Amino acid sequence: MIKQFRSRLPINIFAAILFSLVSFGLSAQDMDDYAAAYFYKFEPMEAEQLLLHQEQRNISVGLVQLDEDEQEQMLGDEAEDTLVYKVVVTNKSPVRILLLGRDIQAVNSNQQLSSLTLPQIVRAVDPPNASTGRAIADTTLGVLTMGVHTAIRHVAEGDTDRQVRTSYLESTLFEKMLGHKVIEPGGSYQGLVVFDEEEWGNMEPESINLSVQNLAQLAYLDFSLSL
Repeated sequence: MIKQFRSRLPINIFAAILFSLVSFGLSAQDMDDYAAAYFYKFEPMEAEQLLLHQEQRNISVGLVQLDEDEQEQMLGDEAEDTLVYKVVVTNKSPVRILLLGRDIQAVNSNQQLSSLTLPQIVRAVDPPNASTGRAIADTTLGVLTMGVHTAIRHVAEGDTDRQVRTSYLESTLFEKMLGHKVIEPGGSYQGLVVFDEEEWGNMEPESINLSVQNLAQLAYLDFSLSL
């Protein structure tokens, strides 16, 4: 039935219809935490609103560490043995910029620490199989976001809640992790970055560094946020 219905509607329209059904038919308490995290949207903000921020040439970069509750809200659960930060970049310059988000690093005087990859974060969160509230493998929650093809496949095959939650988590990370991003004049962009807690403790970083590229002049600005 789903495949027949999808063949008659563009996938974005179908997703919008199903999202409406979620919004009006299910409360936040009805939703599994991992499904709710997928639908969670960052609240609009500018980098200057964060206590730790830096500004150069009308471009600002801000940084804030997430606590356990915020991690659960944005990811579905806490990422064990990690440090999770939200990065906000605001472009008040007159030109488009490219944030080189995937190149972000924590650094000290002689070492650099890269952020965790998506598979490493999934292992750190480690979605459970036991149901919390509704068993999503037995409900329609697994097909609410039609862009999450793996979630659809898992539900169709009757896989476990753990596998469906993992699919939601992977899609959430794909949407919310800091990446390379073009930011228009007047725009802001937010993304999450995760570091290994043990490696962080051994290294004791002094700052988190990232760069943006001015797309009009092909020039780079380097930001260093002291910790």
